[in-house]
Amino acid sequence: MTEHRHPHSERRTRMVIYGLLVVFLVVGLLFPRVLKVEPVPEATATYEAIAGLREGSRVVLIADYQGQDSERALSALLRQLLYRNVVVVVSASQEAATSAERVSRQAVTGLRRTYGEHLIHLGWRSGGVSWLRQAAAGFAAATDRHDHAGDDLALFPLSQRLRSFVDADLAVLVWDDGQTELLDGLYLARDYGLGVVLATPEDLPQARQLWTDGRLCGLISGQRAIADYEAAVTGRGAANRYLTAMSLGTLFILLLILWSFAGGVFSRRR
Repeated sequence: MTEHRHPHSERRTRMVIYGLLVVFLVVGLLFPRVLKVEPVPEATATYEAIAGLREGSRVVLIADYQGQDSERALSALLRQLLYRNVVVVVSASQEAATSAERVSRQAVTGLRRTYGEHLIHLGWRSGGVSWLRQAAAGFAAATDRHDHAGDDLALFPLSQRLRSFVDADLAVLVWDDGQTELLDGLYLARDYGLGVVLATPEDLPQARQLWTDGRLCGLISGQRAIADYEAAVTGRGAANRYLTAMSLGTLFILLLILWSFAGGVFSRRR
């Protein structure tokens, strides 16, 4: 004899299923961190510190790196910095200069800023730390009055507003893991009384200690921190809210399918 379910019972079951699905989706929208890993605290603090700069702040960014992770950090930093501030990029090595030139130009173009007004890349000159010290004292004199591309600095409005580290409000270091050179860069910024944001692809204990001691106003240390900072800059936090809701909804549907399958198996065994 075939068993027939009452129409009201089927309707009630469907309403319960739809109601539970809506609950899962709402929970995902209201509480997006249910399935989301918390970002590294230093990455969030760095984003907030840069966002707290007054509009029109003048930033010196020193680049000395070779890897892709540092290049990603540089790109994200420039994207946030150029939103409201002006930046002079100084490269401390030939390898960094090539990458920094490309990333800087892309950032200026992508954000519809003007090269020479919002950003200048001074590039690299031989001399290592001594070159950095010369640049810190005066950009024009240290570079023979030319930027990385050979253009005359006198033609750029920014060169009149940000002429040396004395005029800067913040120093940003994008650095690989050379310990001695890193300290040189930190001490150089400190000599001019600048707050320092440090970005490095390795989770360096020394960098973390500097952060713990309060000697840095921002730290992006390690690949995860770089990814978290990129997410903050590109606004993927809002997208995570909908992604979490979709994930919870999909999870509920999968659980429902498994429950239905298990129910069918047990019914056939009876």
